[in-house]
Amino acid sequence: GAEDFAVLCSNAPPRSAGLLALGTRVTDGWDPLGLGITLHLGFALPAVAATSDFGGAARFPLPIPAIPFLVGFRVHAQTVWMGDAAAGDTCSPGQYELATSRGLSIRLLP
Repeated sequence: GAEDFAVLCSNAPPRSAGLLALGTRVTDGWDPLGLGITLHLGFALPAVAATSDFGGAARFPLPIPAIPFLVGFRVHAQTVWMGDAAAGDTCSPGQYELATSRGLSIRLLP
């Protein structure tokens, strides 16, 4: 039970909309939609949205409930960002100014 648990991001496109997705792990990554971004999640569901600040930092709250059967559970997460081309955030090779994190694996401990 960690109500204040969060995923912190740095180096996201500044002032951009981001989405944290949770799902199954894909080790080598893939680009299933042909958008020029590498996803390290297979089956995934969006979990939390956030906006990055002027320095490219963001916080995705991800409270963990105090449920005993979650001990040992492993979850894989990745962020996807949509940069603002009007703000000059055009360094992403992905279509629509999309950028992603490398992915993160979290194992819940007691």
